[in-house]
Formats: sequence, structure tokens, C-alpha cells
Amino acid sequence: MSFANKLIKSSFFIIAIRLVQRGIGIFSFLILARILTPEDFGIVSIATLLVFLCDILSETGAQQYIVHKEVVDDNDLNTSWTLGIILKSLLAIVLILASPFVASFYELPQLTVVLQIIALVLPLSALNNPKMLILKRNLDYKPFLTLAIYDKVLSFIFTMTLAFVLKSYWAMIFGVVFSYLVKLVMSYLIVSYQPKLTLKKFTEQWAFSKWVLLRALVGYGRSEFDTAFISKLYGVEVLGGFTMMKNLSTTPSREIIRPLVEPLLASFSKVRNNSQHLNEQIIKCITTLLLVIGPICVAMTLFDRELVQVLFNEKWYKFADIVGMLSILILNMALASILREALVSLGKVRFLFYFDTISFIFTIGFIYVLVGDGNIEKFIILNIISNILSTLFLLFYITRYFEFDFWSLFITNFPLLLVSTFFLTVDIKIVFENAYLNLILNGFLYIIFFIFLLVITMLLFRRVSAIESYQKWLISMFSGFIKR
Repeated sequence: MSFANKLIKSSFFIIAIRLVQRGIGIFSFLILARILTPEDFGIVSIATLLVFLCDILSETGAQQYIVHKEVVDDNDLNTSWTLGIILKSLLAIVLILASPFVASFYELPQLTVVLQIIALVLPLSALNNPKMLILKRNLDYKPFLTLAIYDKVLSFIFTMTLAFVLKSYWAMIFGVVFSYLVKLVMSYLIVSYQPKLTLKKFTEQWAFSKWVLLRALVGYGRSEFDTAFISKLYGVEVLGGFTMMKNLSTTPSREIIRPLVEPLLASFSKVRNNSQHLNEQIIKCITTLLLVIGPICVAMTLFDRELVQVLFNEKWYKFADIVGMLSILILNMALASILREALVSLGKVRFLFYFDTISFIFTIGFIYVLVGDGNIEKFIILNIISNILSTLFLLFYITRYFEFDFWSLFITNFPLLLVSTFFLTVDIKIVFENAYLNLILNGFLYIIFFIFLLVITMLLFRRVSAIESYQKWLISMFSGFIKR
């Protein structure tokens, strides 16, 4: 199997994994949203924000390090495993000790015990079988589909049972811990390997990983700082509503962008020494992602209220506008993800750290100065503007210093841009009293007309070399995959 076909096959496996994970995850969230309150989700949001911040702080960059190395031995795997155990265990202890102070800061006494329980996910995640990294390095994602099925099914049963019995946020807290326990056990059932404690490759790995760690920390702070801001500015109820709507609006980015981007580090590394091939690969990857994400982003903007009315009950309706606003970030996230992976493959991890740090500081200052006493909608708009500006600067950098062909990227995506703009400016809907009919019928008509107009537009521009080249590549890739 050629590398290109292996890459697209691995992408499909990752998408299947994410569909299983998020399909069950979304279903469970919809049930939980009817049992629990926005305040419950607000408490869980704060707890997960802090525990995953600790997880980032203990990140050794193991996956990027293993993928980046030309030759990997057991000492590399065992060193990564040992570092993870040391760092995550220490930070779990810190989180447990700091939990009373955090609870006092948020004026939520119940957070103390919540943080002490959820801190268990840190050592549990550190103990996972490091041999799983080799599977990712080899683009062998089929075993991860098995892991995802067991994890989500068992966790769903466990969490739903607790939700109906306890009817509180504890169902989600215990569910998160149980999920990490299932992943730990399954990692050793899927791959036979006995890791050993060692730090033989510490110096070599840390030289690479320190920048990955710092960049991940800043990136996580940038993506999750809104949780801390909103909880203090608008209260835990608004935080819960924002979190639920954010999960809904960013589901396409999590379930499509990340699965497709994950193999890109390996694919970019194969062509990083050939600027022309790297250029082509970046354009193809960005265009493929936008082709999938674009119509979804437009749909979520057009049908935000219908989505919330169908999926949730009345206590969530007042947060419906947030879905359409946040969906704008989906396209921005798609572009930024590809550009970052391309720069990582070129060894520009240090630059990305500095860039993410500066853009993070800019975002905080930008919002802090302008938000004033504005509402949650003003906060979100300022955050969107800041993210778009950062991505445009990143695109300018890669165009300027790596001779990236921005014009070909624009021309290739022009048909999609044209059709998306049409639907966003021309609001054509058939209005029914029933929210389900509104969503189903209008959604169906939207899909049909969007595909029709996109195909027509691409045919009109088929003689443009950049578009024609991409169309031929896309057809050949999928044809090759289906034949195999």
C-alpha cells in the first residue's frame, strides 16, 4: 500500500474512532442535559479545566517525539512512560493539595472534593501502555477503534446509571475517572508490552519535548481561558450554558479536524525536505478539511436555534445564539491546525511556542480591555476576532518565509467560499411551528442545494489549474482507497 493510501486509510479509521466516541458522547450529553442543570455542567467544566491543565503541564511530548524520531527503541518508549508517571503523579498531588484554595477562589465549596476525585485521571493516564505510540507512528489506527468502542460503551453505561441514581454532577465526575481506567486496562490488552522505569533517554527527549510542552501549555490556556473568564464574569450557570453550546458548536472540529490532522505530522515529515511537495500537501490538506467543515459551519450558523430546540429542553434555549457565533471558529481552527502541523514538521516548534505565547497574551489583553461590562455575546465576538487575527498572521508567516503558494490555496477554495457566502447572506428557510420539521426539512434542502451549487461552481472553474489539480488528486485518492 502506498503511503498516500495508507495515510487516507488511517484518517478514515481515526474518523471512525471519533464517530464512535462522539456519537456515544453526544448521546450521553443530551441525556445528561435533561437530567442535570447548567450549574452542574459549570462545576464539571471548572474541574475538567484544572485537571486537564495539570495534564498539559505534565505533557512530555511523547507522541510527537516518537513520530519525529527516525529510529525508536524500547528505551525511548520507557523513558516517555517514566517521565509521564513522575510528572502526572506530582501534579495530581499538587491539585489535591490546592483544591481547597481553588474552591475558595470560585466560591464553590463543593469543588474541593470534586477536584480531589478527578485528580485520579492524571496517574491513570500516565500508566497507559507506551507501545500504543508505535501504532500511531505506523499509522495503524485499527486497534484504537476497538479501544474506543469498549471505552465509550462501558463509560456510557456507568455514567448513565449514576446519573439516574444520583441526579448530580457526580455522575460525570465518576464517569471521567472510570473512562480513564477502561483506557488503561484496554491499552495492555490490545498490545502486549511490559514497560520499565528508566530515564536513559531523558536528555535527548527533553531537548525535543520542552518546546512541545511549553507550546501545548500556552495552546491549552488559549483555548480554555474563556472558562476561567466566564465563570468569574458571568457566574457558573452561564458557564454551564456556554460549555454545552461550545461542545455542540465545536463537535465538527473535534471529530473531523483532529482525526484528519493527527496523521499529518507523519505525512508532512515525509516531504519536509521538498518545498514544492510540502506546498502541495498543505494546500490539499487544507482544502480537504475546508470542503468537509465549510458546509457544516454554515449549517450550524443558519440553524443554531433549531438545533438547540431539538436537542435540549427549555432551560438551555437562552444559550442558543452562542452555537452560531462559535461555529465561526470551526473554519479558523481547521486552517490553524494544518499550518501548525506543517511548521512542526519543519522543526519550528520554538517559533510556535513564542507565537502562541504572544497571541495568547494579546487575546487576554484584547478581551480584557474591550469587554468591559458587556454580556457573554460581546465576549465571544472579541474572542473570535482575536483568533482570526492570530491565524492570519500565522498564514502570512508561512507564506513569507517558506514560499507557500497562498494564491493557489485561495483559488482552490474559491468555489467553496463563494457558495458559503451565498448561504450566509441569503437566508432562505421554510418556517414551520414544529422545531423538528424546521431542522429536518430545511437541513435536507440546505444539503441538496449546497452540494448542487458547489458542484456547479467547481465545474465553472474547472479550467483553473489549481482547482483542476486538486479535483484529480481527490478522485485518485478515493478511487485507490476503494479499490483496496
